[in-house]
Amino acid sequence: MPIETTQSEGHAATLRSARPDVVAAVFHDLRAPLSAIQAVADAVEDGVLAQDTLDWHFRRLRLLAERLVRLTDDLVIAGDAPAVRSEAVGDIIDEALAAVETGAQQRLELRCTAAARGARVRACRPRVLRALDNLLVNAVRHTPASQAVRLSARIEQASVCFEVADRCGGIASVDLLRLFEVGHRGEGGGSAGLGLPIVAWLVESQGGAVTARNQRDGCCFQLRLPRA
Repeated sequence: MPIETTQSEGHAATLRSARPDVVAAVFHDLRAPLSAIQAVADAVEDGVLAQDTLDWHFRRLRLLAERLVRLTDDLVIAGDAPAVRSEAVGDIIDEALAAVETGAQQRLELRCTAAARGARVRACRPRVLRALDNLLVNAVRHTPASQAVRLSARIEQASVCFEVADRCGGIASVDLLRLFEVGHRGEGGGSAGLGLPIVAWLVESQGGAVTARNQRDGCCFQLRLPRA
């Protein structure tokens, strides 16, 4: 039987009560890319980078800058009051796909019936789009370049379930149960950042739920929103 994460009493309260951990996680997520950017800048200034490596370093700088922008966007959206209204599932999916980088779009596999596209959910669009974007970016990052990431949506009794499935090889059971905890480090010493805790909070703050489970050769994140 697959192990699945469960929704806590509310990540909004968790984030507030764990404020020292939140501050530490923000510090971690900011310091790591900033230190890397500083190291590259110092190397450029000192003239120690080989000419044939400059393109690689510039691409790395761009990725690090994007990581910082994503973190600040997450924090800004998390600080705004959610405006929940009726939203079309098809519109959410189209906008989520459009936000993904062009190169990554070619690796996305969409599965969504006409009925699911036409369904409506009660959602705060900026928050659900940010949550889906974080999940898609993570899925693409941890899936081999030759394989696809699946985005799907299906109607359930009282909700619509969005799924993002990757080919990461799966997550250790002990880590799967704590994916959405602030500051949690995986078995391999993985990130102690705010990415997944913020995803959970963004979803739960608008009446939804997010879970994760292992399947075949990867991991599947399920984001559920109440039907309108």
